[in-house]
Amino acid sequence: MTLAEARKVAAIALTKTEAPIRSENFHDAFETYLQTYIRPNYRERPARDVERLIRRHAVRLQKPLHEITTRDCTAIIDRLMHTPSEANHFFGVLKTFFAWCEKRQLIAHSPIARLSKPAREVSRDRVLTNGELRAIWTATAMTSQFNGIVRLCVLLGQRRGEIAAIQPSWVQNARLTIPARVTKNGVEHSIPLTERALAIIRSMPLGAYNSWAQPKSRLDNRAGVTEWVLHDLRRTFSTIHAAIGTPPHITDRLLNHLSGSRTLSPIAKIYDLSPSISSRFG
Repeated sequence: MTLAEARKVAAIALTKTEAPIRSENFHDAFETYLQTYIRPNYRERPARDVERLIRRHAVRLQKPLHEITTRDCTAIIDRLMHTPSEANHFFGVLKTFFAWCEKRQLIAHSPIARLSKPAREVSRDRVLTNGELRAIWTATAMTSQFNGIVRLCVLLGQRRGEIAAIQPSWVQNARLTIPARVTKNGVEHSIPLTERALAIIRSMPLGAYNSWAQPKSRLDNRAGVTEWVLHDLRRTFSTIHAAIGTPPHITDRLLNHLSGSRTLSPIAKIYDLSPSISSRFG
């Protein structure tokens, strides 16, 4: 054929969409994805987070995969933009899932392959004052699982998901040992417990917990403290330890950062904001 004819044939080929080997519903494909990829390869907590994000936000995608459009996805993401981190996490999970579908030839192309992360995240620097901590502590006096989680986050500086997952077998000889399958870095983490922390663990209901928004909103109203998230308690914990002279490598170990040195790890530098708030803690 002539060069002109070859160009016409090539143009037609480039505009054709390769049909998937089989048409599968989003829900069925996601269940297979969970069983064959997520659960065998992810730790327990990240796997639960993937499942939570899809089940909570992808309801409108429950149709055949090849019918899902970019607009279907961006409509959901746009509604999440009031919480940029949630929008970014959902986008990341969805993008990875569609890439898996593409490799399996369940779809010809991912509908969001050309999209970028929807929100620019800025490292938080919120550190609560002594007065704010006191108000939060007072407002969590009633025994409940959520209140217990908040108080343990104040006392121990651990991540809320790790505290929420505590089981009785994790507490032995006044130590809390968080299994590697639960920690963010996949390293088993053992920390000493004060009498106060032990009393909270013994009195609070234990078991899977994943209801944050409404209890947190009610806590804000009771305490009169706003513009904060539970993870800020972790940063506050680190900053207070810096202010009272705890060596950085000890604080790193308490937070399960494990920098392996006697200087601040890169992650610890995010948390330790004592120079800017030293006057708050005296």
